[in-house]
Amino acid sequence: MRISPAAVAREARRSRNPLYTTHRGILDEIAVAAGQPCVAADLAATVARLRAENAELRAAARRHAEEKRQLASENLLLLHRARVAEERLQTAAHAAVGPRR
Repeated sequence: MRISPAAVAREARRSRNPLYTTHRGILDEIAVAAGQPCVAADLAATVARLRAENAELRAAARRHAEEKRQLASENLLLLHRARVAEERLQTAAHAAVGPRR
């Protein structure tokens, strides 16, 4: 609802004539308030901004989940390679010692 002298008088359940004749300060405040953006416009802009931010965050979360999956796969591969290398090292160490009698 836009603020206006008529809206203020209606809310107060009074005539708007006294506003114009004796309350110039209130009329000035109404004029300043009327020049400010409407609450609904601010709300719509806030909703749009939050929706865009939410979409960006969801996209980032998907990217991070994929990166986490790739890092887990790489970690598993490195662990496997380390175990294979340790087995080869142990086999080589046993071969270098020679057979036990």
